[in-house]
Amino acid sequence: MPTPPSPVIEVPPPPPLIRAARRKDIAALVAMISALAAHHGDASSIDEMRLERDAFCATPWIHFLVAEADGEVVGFAALRPFYSAPQGVRAMELHNLFVVPSWRGRAVGRALVEAALQHARGRGCRSFSVGTATDNAAARAFYCHLGFEAAPVPGPRFRVAVEPVPQKA
Repeated sequence: MPTPPSPVIEVPPPPPLIRAARRKDIAALVAMISALAAHHGDASSIDEMRLERDAFCATPWIHFLVAEADGEVVGFAALRPFYSAPQGVRAMELHNLFVVPSWRGRAVGRALVEAALQHARGRGCRSFSVGTATDNAAARAFYCHLGFEAAPVPGPRFRVAVEPVPQKA
């Protein structure tokens, strides 16, 4: 009697490593930021020089965590600190979250959010927030599943374009 074939066991790839972004990640981040903008129907004007200036300078304006799998960056979380002066409270906003399509559904977004929360705790934050587009039911469900609660919207926000003052060399 022939021996029956051994069953094929599919071994899932290991989960990605979540770490702080490095300069070597800039090209991948620019590509994913542009993909996120396109997903929302927006145009992206980000480029490698701007991202390096804003995320990898002596006093960064924004902090990125990345998910790395097999040496490739497959997702990111962009974090912005802010301060509530009346309460004297440090806070953090998850400004953007993105996972490349081939890695969605594998808990990469969850891992990025958990690492972002840990980053905020480590910076002494007492609040962590994220916003979504009003029509993004999937994102709202995702954040609620992770324990976030809908927060009241405080009212309209206003903005105006500002021309920066050239920095002296």
